[in-house]
Amino acid sequence: MFSVPKLNVFERIILASGSPRRKEILENKGGLSNLIISPSTYEEENKGLVDKLDVYKYITDIAVGKVKQVALLDKSKMDGVVHTKTLYIGADTIVFHKGKILEKPTDKKDALSMLKEFRKDVDHQVCSAVVLLVFNEKNSTSQDQFEIHSFHETTDVKFTSGLSDEILEHYVDTGEPMDKAGGYGIQGLGAQLIESIHGDYYNVMGFPLYRFCQELNMFIETLQCKSLFL
Repeated sequence: MFSVPKLNVFERIILASGSPRRKEILENKGGLSNLIISPSTYEEENKGLVDKLDVYKYITDIAVGKVKQVALLDKSKMDGVVHTKTLYIGADTIVFHKGKILEKPTDKKDALSMLKEFRKDVDHQVCSAVVLLVFNEKNSTSQDQFEIHSFHETTDVKFTSGLSDEILEHYVDTGEPMDKAGGYGIQGLGAQLIESIHGDYYNVMGFPLYRFCQELNMFIETLQCKSLFL
């Protein structure tokens, strides 16, 4: 049975992302009014080093890297003291289409190319990985200092097939596609391009809220079973 996560077990919740959409979802829909934003630079620093053959492993590895980087930086700011009642959240979202991973467009030409592919009569998938992390106060070694729980979610998206080049060019000129995986935003003007979705709407925005609530409850239960500070 679904239940709202018991967020009061954490004294701090830190989002390892600068995404305004993830912040909006977690604060306005997830009830995290005291969310701390701490963007990670991991993805940009390691993009060429991560294996893209397995889509779900790829996005999970990126999300794990992001959240570990932020957690260790947070620990260093506190002179190495582990704040065990802090929850760190990492996430990564990509679009998968015809065997290719599509991330944020590099320029307007790249964005337009992505959108032209989507208007063909083939669904594309929006895939997100979310990683939950806390420090384990019982282990001090670098290998075992984290308790980590991860999951991924996929939503199928279908664009309207009759979109003209002119319409797509006008959308790209708004600038909205440039900071979004796949080159469009379902929560903005990009909604006009979409005929249907199958799955979590918020996942297409960049954060699968429903699964997050479910998985966070399971993570909290696991921590309690291990008698870890909760």
